[in-house]
Amino acid sequence: MGNFLGWFRRIFRRRGKAAEVAGSAAPAGADGTAGAGKWRQKIGAEGEAIAARELERLGYRIVERNFRCKAGELDIVAEDGGATVFVEVKARRTESKGAPAESVHSRKRVRMARAAMWYIRARRLPSDARYRFDVVSILMRPEGAPEISVLKNAFRLDEIGMIR
Repeated sequence: MGNFLGWFRRIFRRRGKAAEVAGSAAPAGADGTAGAGKWRQKIGAEGEAIAARELERLGYRIVERNFRCKAGELDIVAEDGGATVFVEVKARRTESKGAPAESVHSRKRVRMARAAMWYIRARRLPSDARYRFDVVSILMRPEGAPEISVLKNAFRLDEIGMIR
């Protein structure tokens, strides 16, 4: 074990020295500037705030935001017409990679469903209550107001193979 730790330390010490010698360019975020991850987080946070306002305008009651568990994250949990709604928010600046809602693919839907099950258990909600999955798609163009669309019942559990 001691040999492994020594080897591990030497490797990472070399990488640190090599990075210093290679150039003075600091990695993104080291000097206070936003790197790619921080930029995405900023757009995501803006999108979630816009989505929450839009959902409230449509009559939803926001129950919780950014619920995290082992299964993943739920951006917004709300109530609408007696149903508990699990909302995924997708915000983009351009449509170069497709519409924001198109990025809620099957793997993301399964992750959402699993996180929703964790939420139901954690909050001790009745299993026979009404639940729904919505997607809020936001296109935040720099030249104008954001384009917001709310897709109610974006998917069902039987569509993604969670129930038969």
